[in-house]
Amino acid sequence: MRRVLIVDDDKEMCEELSDILGHIGYETETATDGGKALSLVERNAYDLVLLDLKLPSVGGLEILRRAKRILLAPKVVIVTGSSLVLTEESDAELDMDSKLEIRRLADGIVTKPFSIDELLEKIGPL
Repeated sequence: MRRVLIVDDDKEMCEELSDILGHIGYETETATDGGKALSLVERNAYDLVLLDLKLPSVGGLEILRRAKRILLAPKVVIVTGSSLVLTEESDAELDMDSKLEIRRLADGIVTKPFSIDELLEKIGPL
């Protein structure tokens, strides 16, 4: 069974995505805190990580960096409300270098709000 870690500080978002993905055959785990997510990523094998960028304790970019260093790195799809448009003015929370690094490391990016079809398209085959 394909294993998915859903990481978002919004507990309802985690639960909704877990229910939807569970119904189509994924085994899911959730984390609403960056520290917990990082611990799970480093201790468990996942096929996919759905990752928000704005998280308590450890940010999504650090989790993305660490996930991609794992020997059998999971596919990581960023699920965010932040703009990752590559302009200096678009989002004061992320500098241009961070945006470029996210685009380079992530396997896909979905901007909230999104449709399930859009998310499944970004996830693709695992």
